Amino acid sequence: FEPAAPSFVRGDVDGDSSLSVADVVVLSDLVVGASTTLPANHDAADANDDGVIDGGDVTALMDLLFGGLGTLAAPYPDPGLDPTPDALTSCSGL
Repeated sequence: FEPAAPSFVRGDVDGDSSLSVADVVVLSDLVVGASTTLPANHDAADANDDGVIDGGDVTALMDLLFGGLGTLAAPYPDPGLDPTPDALTSCSGL
């Protein structure tokens, strides 16, 4: 028996059901190593959906929130499952 994959919104790094500057702060802390607390769903932190959590994710989220540029990959803006396979899961490390 394999548990169902968790539903999430890409970019909602802090898991509060909204995208805000708080998500940028949490994501930035993860990327620079200032925090070792990972979000419940690591795919939510992979804002650009390239399979890794890094500075590109911070840029993608900031572009969306502060520049009105672009969008994020599904699942965004509504919760859902990650349609793209990668090594990130709800229980993996960076």
